[in-house]
Order: sequence, then C-alpha cells, then structure tokens
Amino acid sequence: MAGATALAAASAGLLLLLTVRSPLWLLLVVSVVFGAQNGLNIVTNQTAIYAQAPAASAGTAAGMLRTFMYLGAIASTGPISLSFGHAAADADLHRRPVILIIAAAALVPATLADHKLATARPSAR
Repeated sequence: MAGATALAAASAGLLLLLTVRSPLWLLLVVSVVFGAQNGLNIVTNQTAIYAQAPAASAGTAAGMLRTFMYLGAIASTGPISLSFGHAAADADLHRRPVILIIAAAALVPATLADHKLATARPSAR
C-alpha cells in the first residue's frame, strides 16, 4: 500500500507542481518520493517472490522478476518517446503522470482486495 500510495503522490506532484520554472528543491522532493516508492515496491515484490516460490525454484523466480522488470523498462520507452517527441515542454511533462496516476489508482484497490497479503508471512528457509 505504501508503494502504490507513494507512486500516486509522486505522480500527482509531478502533474500538479512541476513546470520548467520549478525550483530545484521541488524537483528533488518529487524525485525522493519516486525513489521511495520504487524501493518499497522492489523490496515487497522480492519478498513476495521468496514467500510464494518453492525453495527449489526461488532463484528462477527471482530471475524472472528481474527479467520482467527489464522488459517493463524497455516497454516504457515507447510512451516516453510519444510524450516528449523531439523537445520536452511542460505539456509533455504533465502527460506522463496521468498514466502513472491511473496505474497507481488501479494498484491501491487491487492491493486492498488481495486478502492473502494480510495473512501472508514469509516462511523461514
């Protein structure tokens, strides 16, 4: 929940607060919130892998997680290119967070609806 909420907050901050005339400190604050959500989500995804994958295939599961993270990063370059085109401007900067806010808005109820998360406990290996 913390990761999805931080993603929504950082995306909203990017959408609502940042312009080409924004002070550096504001850019840093939004960057720190994006970094926090990234760290929170990576750690929780890795923990979920180890909690759910059988011990014999934990390495394969972790490798698959990393592979799909890279594929997601590669796939995100298309929308970034479409948003910014040849030169970046405020309108371009504000187009990307709309997609992120929609994604975060979908993650929050999906996370709340997953009853396994409330009772999941990583097993000792």
